[in-house]
Amino acid sequence: AGTPPAAEAAAEAAGLTPLPKAALDKVPSVEEIVAKGVVRRE
Repeated sequence: AGTPPAAEAAAEAAGLTPLPKAALDKVPSVEEIVAKGVVRRE
């Protein structure tokens, strides 16, 4: 897995400090969320 470069760029653009890798590992990727059906496009 890992953080998509686009997500990292978005975080930097938003002025957020990089999160520790341990914290990022706990956050499911968009693909994982969609795969689980948590996010449904309407």
